[in-house]
Amino acid sequence: SSDVCSSDLFPSHDIELSHKPINIESPILYPSGMVFLDSALVVLDISGDYFLSFFTLDDFDLRNRSIRRGRGPSEEVSVFFISNAMEENKFWYRTHSGIKTVKYQPGKDELIPVGFSPNCDAFSGLTFPLDDDLLGFSQNAQSSEFVKISTDDCAIVDFGPNFPNVGRELSINEKDYLLGTKSLSIRPDGELFAVLYHYFPILRIFNSNNGSLKREVRFNNNQDFPYSAIDVNATPEEKMSTTTNYFVSHATNRFIYASYAGRSLLEIQPNIIRDGFKITDFTNEIHVFDWEGNPVERIVLDISIFAFAVSPDDKSLFSTPFLSVK
Repeated sequence: SSDVCSSDLFPSHDIELSHKPINIESPILYPSGMVFLDSALVVLDISGDYFLSFFTLDDFDLRNRSIRRGRGPSEEVSVFFISNAMEENKFWYRTHSGIKTVKYQPGKDELIPVGFSPNCDAFSGLTFPLDDDLLGFSQNAQSSEFVKISTDDCAIVDFGPNFPNVGRELSINEKDYLLGTKSLSIRPDGELFAVLYHYFPILRIFNSNNGSLKREVRFNNNQDFPYSAIDVNATPEEKMSTTTNYFVSHATNRFIYASYAGRSLLEIQPNIIRDGFKITDFTNEIHVFDWEGNPVERIVLDISIFAFAVSPDDKSLFSTPFLSVK
């Protein structure tokens, strides 16, 4: 297909970046995501008294915190995902009840509600706001990788093409596991969205209006097919020896950024068999693509990171090493 291309080598243009520590008076305990807004950096803390912390963009001073943990009318029991930035200081976050879109007011603790999309009982997967509906990952899908879910009546329809071809036929359960583990980012202008896969070095770019595939890019990293990940008879060591690829992605209107490992969890966490999986810093490498799918550059950091965000003008990268927040 003319929409599919492969690359044997990522562009030789590497950018090596050294980190500058940022000390925070009141530490963030478990930073699991972050978003650059027009006038602040938002960091999601999944373990603190407040879920969201807002920092100034010039010197990263803590400006205020919002969404207190609790069961009160203005509180949340959990917040477990925040989006890429939207326009005019808007962003959305996911709770167990649904997706809430809000607008940040600089210097104020309260967020202005913009929209709410409740979870649909008929769909239990992750969803993302897309135009006036929700975009979801297909479950037990036969013909498409995504579904679109109506916010009016929770009607579910197939959306976009089938899963990428990975060289062998996969059962529905294998598709759900191997190709359902992925990172999705929507371009801030809403016209395109990008998906990068955990078990395969693949990027797919889709048109938001109809789900059509714009480009598919395969990075040939010489990994073996991840048979052990779906083999019920595989040992824990064999499963943890499966190559992992993309973890976290972010999108600006110009580029797609994705943290890339190219290593197994056993290489990332040598004691994983003994101690079990732990949330950790996965990689120090970020791949950058433009929205045509062209590999642009590889960012190599001097420390491994867990989460990161990129400013809308593509000039600043903020990261949080999970084991030592900076």
